[in-house]
Amino acid sequence: MKSSHAPEPESVCLRKILILSYWSYPNEIVGAVRAESWLRNFSDHGVFPVMVTRDWTREQLPFVSGGEVAVAVERREGAEVHRVRCRQPPRELFPDALALPGAAVLRKAWNAACFVGSFLSEHLAGMHELYRVAAQLLRADAEIELILASVSPFHLLGLAQRLSREFELPWIADYRDEWSGNPRLEVLDTPQKVLERGMA
Repeated sequence: MKSSHAPEPESVCLRKILILSYWSYPNEIVGAVRAESWLRNFSDHGVFPVMVTRDWTREQLPFVSGGEVAVAVERREGAEVHRVRCRQPPRELFPDALALPGAAVLRKAWNAACFVGSFLSEHLAGMHELYRVAAQLLRADAEIELILASVSPFHLLGLAQRLSREFELPWIADYRDEWSGNPRLEVLDTPQKVLERGMA
């Protein structure tokens, strides 16, 4: 699957874009399948995708650890993928084995606090490593013309907007599905759904 001798996109005059997608191969959910189809087909339409995604072949890093970001780079014919080993978001730090009275209520409160905080900081969303790698790529390659963020998770929209401002590039939000206006969805009656509706 990997190719160490993929031709440079300049040799065939492809236009470069940066894709932010949390989901990717070998994960098999719809978001990962969509991202994989872009990698396979965009070059047929004159576009060279450079995708930054989570590395789904390895465990997430501990939330508190530091150091360099671990990135596995896959170069294909007509595409490039940077698989980033992300840190564990704080919502996953609540002990599953906690047997205290009211543990279920505490977990719900913890999850709610982490969810709100995740929209205020990419660290709390477990997305900081994706941002760091994407920013490094944009600094190193002035030929990237556009940023495409595929959601969910919706935190990628904030990352794309931040990168767009920092590097003065246009960006596109790919929702994959109709969210706030979809009549088939249940009534937006939870805090999470209300926030998602506001972002959409």
